Amino acid sequence: MKSIALLSVLIAAVAIGKASLPNTVTSSEEAAARIPLENYLKGHATGDGEFIRKAFHPDAKVFSYRDNQLRQMTSAEFAGRFTGKPAPDETQRKRWIESVRITGNGRGRYRT
Repeated sequence: MKSIALLSVLIAAVAIGKASLPNTVTSSEEAAARIPLENYLKGHATGDGEFIRKAFHPDAKVFSYRDNQLRQMTSAEFAGRFTGKPAPDETQRKRWIESVRITGNGRGRYRT
């Protein structure tokens, strides 16, 4: 019986806590969140590493998995792999951002 009461209290506390969080994200915040994503897509579409540099923080690490091996490079190394030319089959590729969901920005504002 104690465990059911405790579980009820925990559920109520979570529900109250969630209800008290602000649930507002401005359209300008969403637009700002899309900028690096769009730059990443443009980098691949154009082959221009400058878009990739804009997409990542300078201290970012890019991880990949190839040939059964986890690999890592800096964002500058990753951007340097772009030749300035799009892939030969670029006209057949489709890229888009399906959705953007902002869940927190470090200032206590959350969207669910």
